[in-house]
Amino acid sequence: MNYRNIELSDVPHLQKYLLRLETASCDYTTGGIVMWRKEFGIEICERENAIFLRQHICGAETCHLLPACDDVREGISAVIREEGNNARLWAVPEEYISVFDTLGIEYRLTELRDWFDYIYRADDLINLAGKGYKAQRNHINRFMQDMQSVVFEPITDDNTDAVLSFYERAFSDDLNPEDNSPRAEEARSVREVLMHREEYGFEGGVLRGNGEICGFTLGEVMGEMLYVHIEKADREINGAYPVLSRSFAEEMQKKHGITLINREDDAGDAGLRRAKEAYHPVRLLKKYLAELTV
Repeated sequence: MNYRNIELSDVPHLQKYLLRLETASCDYTTGGIVMWRKEFGIEICERENAIFLRQHICGAETCHLLPACDDVREGISAVIREEGNNARLWAVPEEYISVFDTLGIEYRLTELRDWFDYIYRADDLINLAGKGYKAQRNHINRFMQDMQSVVFEPITDDNTDAVLSFYERAFSDDLNPEDNSPRAEEARSVREVLMHREEYGFEGGVLRGNGEICGFTLGEVMGEMLYVHIEKADREINGAYPVLSRSFAEEMQKKHGITLINREDDAGDAGLRRAKEAYHPVRLLKKYLAELTV
């Protein structure tokens, strides 16, 4: 197979193939693939009405993602024929594990807990009803009390420069161009998405308090699911994050009728894990590394 780098011009074509996969995993969205293509060295190969994707974990180990095609079983078989005993598939969502049992091969599964997706009911994140959301409601009330005016508006060409200026000011520690850390790569991706929002097919919103930008968020809608790929708020403003999250969910429900929200994984960050668990996901979408055993 002849693999090549992914370009922004690939997005519309790639999206059509990704829709063939029956999974809610964020790894099979434009944000999950194109945003992180450089960090994980994700490459693409189109062959026989299928798109094959491979990546280099931490710049070293080579793994494939699920092939995006109508017959995933045959796609996995093609990867195995190509790679032989070195075949490794990364972030296989639990919906597709049973396919491996039909291939007549010996394989080993490793659970990837750090990469499980957190999925929520949209209504839960909008209404924040019940004792379980008391802390979030308190933070939101504090934000509303501190701000004389609160506005949530779409990200447009007219305010993109202001959003970018806010990001570079509020998250300056993440923006060292010489740094190859995941935080620095995320910062490069965020700036790319802001400047090429339409190419990505993302929608986003800006939260303003007293006329000043307090945060922004971007994501994509597939079916009834909103995938939140970027969410950045001023850490010094109490309540900015929960207000931003609720506002985006509410806006996307009004516009697209979403019922579920995928807020992606926690990448093993303990603080992020606690924050995501505090919003009471209805599902942790499990993912696995599948490796041939000889």
